[in-house]
Amino acid sequence: MVLLPRLLLWHHFSLRAYLPGLPMRWRLLLGLFPLNVVARPSNDASVGLQGWRSGLLRRLDLCFPVLNVFDTPGQREAGFVEWPLFDIFKVDLQGLTSWADYLATLGRMERRKVRQRTKLFASFIADGRLQLQAVQLGPAVFVSVPAPAGSGTTPPTATAAREAAPPLPVPVVPASVAEAEALLARLWSLYERTGARNGFVECDRATFERLVREAPGMQAILVREGGGTALDSIIAFGLTLPQRDSLQLLYSGLEYDNPLVRQSNCYFQIMFTAIQLALEHNRQRSEKAGHRDSGELAAAMKAEGRGCTAGGSSSMCRIGDGTCNTGIDSYGAPAAKPGAADGGMALAAAGTPPPPRHAAVGLIAWLDLGPGHRFVKEHVGAMGHPLSLYTRSSNPIFQLLSKRLLSRYFSAAALVKDP
Repeated sequence: MVLLPRLLLWHHFSLRAYLPGLPMRWRLLLGLFPLNVVARPSNDASVGLQGWRSGLLRRLDLCFPVLNVFDTPGQREAGFVEWPLFDIFKVDLQGLTSWADYLATLGRMERRKVRQRTKLFASFIADGRLQLQAVQLGPAVFVSVPAPAGSGTTPPTATAAREAAPPLPVPVVPASVAEAEALLARLWSLYERTGARNGFVECDRATFERLVREAPGMQAILVREGGGTALDSIIAFGLTLPQRDSLQLLYSGLEYDNPLVRQSNCYFQIMFTAIQLALEHNRQRSEKAGHRDSGELAAAMKAEGRGCTAGGSSSMCRIGDGTCNTGIDSYGAPAAKPGAADGGMALAAAGTPPPPRHAAVGLIAWLDLGPGHRFVKEHVGAMGHPLSLYTRSSNPIFQLLSKRLLSRYFSAAALVKDP
C-alpha cells in the first residue's frame, strides 16, 4: 500500500490573498488562523466533497475554523456554501502517443501556429542561444544524491521526427543536495518576481519549497540562456507533477527583462515540453503494454483512471490504494554531461533514474495547466473545466463570518488573468 502525500490532497490556503480588498482589521483576524484548502497543487479538485462524505476531511486542522474544498460546480452537501471560482484548463491526451497525434487534435490555424512556435524555439537551441532541460526534483534529490543511471539513455525515436517534433529536454539531476537547494532558491525567486509582476503570488514560499522537496515525481522544465550551468542562466521554468491520470504543470517563472524570453516564446515552449513529456511517456507505456491502436490506448487510460474522473470532475484519490501516480518514467533523450565549468549547478550524467516500482506512473490522460490565461491555453488545445469553492464551519459564528467576507470581498475574476 502506497501513501499519497497529503500535500497533494490539501495545502495551505491564504484567504487574505484571495480577498485582496479586505480591511486591515479583518486581515489581522484571519492571520490568527491557519487555513487549508482541499485541492491539488494545480487547484483542480483532489478528493472534493466526496472526501467529506467518506470521513477523510473531518480532521480538526482542516475543519477549524472553516473547511475549504475545491470541486465541480452545482453539488449539494449539507452545511456547505458554494462560491463559483474559475476554469481549470486541461489538454486531453487520451489515446495520444506522438506529436503527430497531438497536432491532429488542433484546428488548422492553431496547428500552424504551434508548428511555427516550436520551430522558432528549436532554432534557438540549434544555434546555442538556449538549452532545454528537465531536472529531477522531489524527495529522491533532497534526501540523498541520486546515482547516475549510466553513460546515457536511449536516443530519440523515429516517431518524434515524423512531424518535426520539437527536441525533448535533456534529463538531468542536481549533483548534490546543496546544489538542489540552490536551484530551489533560484526557482522561488523567479516565481515570486513573476507573480508580483502579474499582480498575484498564489503560493507562499513554505508551500512552494515543501512541494518541490517532498512531492514524488516532481520535475522542473528549465530554459537556460547559452550553454552555461550557472543559476542566473535560467530564464524560464515550469514545475511538472504527475498525479493519477494527470500531469500537472504548476508554478512557472519567466525572466521578462531578458529579450530571449519573448523572442523564443518561452512560456509556450514550457507547455509544449510538458505535452511532449506526457506523450513520450504514453508512447513507451503503450509499446510495453502492446496496445494496437489509439482506441485501445484510450480504453486503457480510462481503466487506469477509475476512482478519479478527469476533466474537472471530483477525483476521489484513496489514500493507500496504491494507484496514485508518484513519478514519471525517464524518456528517450540525450544525456546531460556532468560538471559545471562556469561555477554553476553541476549536473549528474544520464538523466533521471527510474522511479520505485510501486510508484511507476500510469498513462497520462490529461495535461493540467491550472487556471488563468484562457487565450494562451486554448491555443495549445486546452479546454476549460469550471470549479467552485465550498466552505463549511461547525461554528455558527465562523460560518456567518466567512459568508459575509466572501460575499463582500471575494471576486474570482480578479485573481486570474482570463483571458
